[in-house]
Amino acid sequence: MPAIGTAICGLVTSLLTAVLVVFLSQLFGTEIFTWSVWVIIPIGAILTGALACSGYYFGSRFFNSRPTRALVAQAVVVAGLTQLLIYYLEYFGAGLSDRMSFMQYLPLSLTQGQYSIGHVGTGSGFTVGSFGYVLAGIQFLGFLLGGGVMCAWLFQQPYCDKCSKYFKVLGKRQFKFAKWEELAPFFNALLENVVHESKCLSHLAKDDLITTADPSGAVRLDLALHGCASCGKQLMISTLHVFDGKAWAENFKTPASQKKIDVPAGISLSSAFGKRI
Repeated sequence: MPAIGTAICGLVTSLLTAVLVVFLSQLFGTEIFTWSVWVIIPIGAILTGALACSGYYFGSRFFNSRPTRALVAQAVVVAGLTQLLIYYLEYFGAGLSDRMSFMQYLPLSLTQGQYSIGHVGTGSGFTVGSFGYVLAGIQFLGFLLGGGVMCAWLFQQPYCDKCSKYFKVLGKRQFKFAKWEELAPFFNALLENVVHESKCLSHLAKDDLITTADPSGAVRLDLALHGCASCGKQLMISTLHVFDGKAWAENFKTPASQKKIDVPAGISLSSAFGKRI
């Protein structure tokens, strides 16, 4: 089942992340997941949690199955438990099992840890003491946040409501306009005619490049056609960019900067997107 395969991928990346963190800690003398900004912003833990949870993202895309809420909850929990796995691997690697239990080692690790202020290797260090529990709690929240961010990114990917499978990109097109006034009638007609295959295809038949030069203030409409491999449903995603005289930048100021356009069942626009860009 796709859910089992995705869960296995997530567990594998969690284990590999913990091993990598411990290895780098031994190699460079610093634990990546403890890196923070102003002590309370656990940048390292967030990145480590996201990396630990990355298997759920790639597993979902590989098996082409949108994860359930239960699987997302599992992913976030696994991201948090990766922190505990890192501590255990450090305990196991230090060969302390014959002298103390892991539950005896953990409080010592948290309270006797050395933290640096400033650049690694050049800043002054201090022993955290009881504050180590607070830092560990902040880092744990960072792990959870990292896992949550990875899952949120996964849910942002376009998918088919009917099949719960992710859309695949069928093709892309670009249209350039010297000013907004030229874009509006084209885009409005596109929205109106998407329910009529022949009219929509005819509308999309115009040249990709409206102007040869890119004047400042020019507008570019990027269209990406996505399709479901199971039921054939299609979806167009439009993105607006503005040329500032040097480069194209996505126009976040416009509410419709990015818009999803559902293509009605039975209509295919693949022929208009035959050439990828």
